[in-house]
Amino acid sequence: MAEVSTATVSRVVNGYPHITPEKRERVLKVIKQMQYEPSSIARELRMSQTRRIMVTAANLTSPVVDELFRGMERRATEGGYKVFFAPTSKNYDREVDLMDQLVKRVFDGAVLFGSTLSVKELETAAKRYNIVQCSEFVPARVAGVSIDDEAAAKDLTAYLLSHGHKRIGLLRKSSTYSGQARERGYRAALKEAGMAADTPLIFEADYTYQGGIDATGTLLSSHPDITSIFCTNDLMALGCMNALRASGRKVPNDITVVGFDGTIESTMCEPQLTTISQPHFEIGYCSMDTLINTIESGRRQSKHRFLPHTLTIRGSA
Repeated sequence: MAEVSTATVSRVVNGYPHITPEKRERVLKVIKQMQYEPSSIARELRMSQTRRIMVTAANLTSPVVDELFRGMERRATEGGYKVFFAPTSKNYDREVDLMDQLVKRVFDGAVLFGSTLSVKELETAAKRYNIVQCSEFVPARVAGVSIDDEAAAKDLTAYLLSHGHKRIGLLRKSSTYSGQARERGYRAALKEAGMAADTPLIFEADYTYQGGIDATGTLLSSHPDITSIFCTNDLMALGCMNALRASGRKVPNDITVVGFDGTIESTMCEPQLTTISQPHFEIGYCSMDTLINTIESGRRQSKHRFLPHTLTIRGSA
C-alpha cells in the first residue's frame, strides 16, 4: 500500500534516519490505517541477543586495521561473541546497508572504524543501537576509543622545532577527522613556538604510499628549501622518503621525515621512521570492551576515551 520495500518499512518502524520525509510519511500513514502493532514474537526476537558483532572499516588490508582487529577479536572471544568484519570501501550507501543489519537485529552492535555517516545520522543511530567508534571517528556524541590525534601531532611538531626546523611541510588528508586533528596539532605547536603556520607548506595527500610520493613531488617543486616533512600516516611517509631519494636528497642529512601511526612498516625502511606510535591492539580491545559492556548493561554511552600515544624516535629525524 505504501509502495516501498519491507526494508524501508522496517527502517521507519525502528526510527532509522536514512529515509526521505515523503517515504516516511507514506509508511506511517499506512501503519495508522492498518492499526499495525508489532507481534509479541517480533518483540522477543528484537530483545534477544545474537552474540554477533559487526565491525566496519573502509578496507580490511591496512596495517592499522590488522592490529585493531586483533584487539577486537581478543575481547570478543573472551566475552563469547563472534565478530563479522565488513568493508565499506568508503561508500555511504554500502554503510547504510550494513547499518540496516542493526535495524534487523542481525547483530547486537557495531564497531565503526572511519564512518561515512554525518554527525547527526551517527548520533541518531547511536541512540537506538549499540555503536562504538574506533580510532578513526566522526566528532559526534557517540562512544569511541582512540588516541588524541591533535595532542600527538603537536608533540611531533614540537620535536621537529626543538631540532631547529623552521620550514616544516605537512602532508595530510583533510577529508578525515584524524587529518584535521593532526593539522590542528601541527598549527598549535608552531603557534606556541611563536611561528605562524605557513599554509603553502600544507599539502593534501592520500593515506597511501603513492599519496606520499605524489604530494612530496608537489611540495619539493614549490618549496625546495624545505628542511622537514611531517607525514600524517606511515605509508605516506614511506612514499615521501622514496620520492626524496629519487630527487637526490638524503634522509636525514638533507631533510628529515616523520610519520604517524607506528605500524610495522615504519621499521621496514632505511633509515627507520620516527613516528607517533598508537596502541592499536589496545584501542581495538577497548573499543570492543566498551561495546560489550553497553550490550550487556543496556546503558548506551557517549563518552570518548583517549589512550596514550608514544613519540618513537628513530633514524629519519
